[in-house]
Amino acid sequence: MRWGTKMRGDRYLEARAQLHHAEAALKRAMSDDQWTHENELERLRANVDRATAALEWVEKHEPRDDRSRLVKLLGMLGSDHAGERASAGLAADQLVRSKGLSWSDVVSLEA
Repeated sequence: MRWGTKMRGDRYLEARAQLHHAEAALKRAMSDDQWTHENELERLRANVDRATAALEWVEKHEPRDDRSRLVKLLGMLGSDHAGERASAGLAADQLVRSKGLSWSDVVSLEA
């Protein structure tokens, strides 16, 4: 079984950037005391809605980089906080099992 190697990539970053720009434009427009054109505000709100929907779609349909997530969780096992270590260990185990793998499958001596 292949461990998830494909990252969300450019579509995820692009969707996040579009949402950020749309929200910033709407915020600037709403803070401008001279702003009176309601049609433009509606257009900017629609842009935020579209960008939010695009980001949600990417988050739902694009595979995550499971390997990076596992590495991060395993790194947390060295925490000074017992609760954080326990949570990280549980999350790592759940991630491995959710892929239909065992720890023997994940940990090997082969490079």
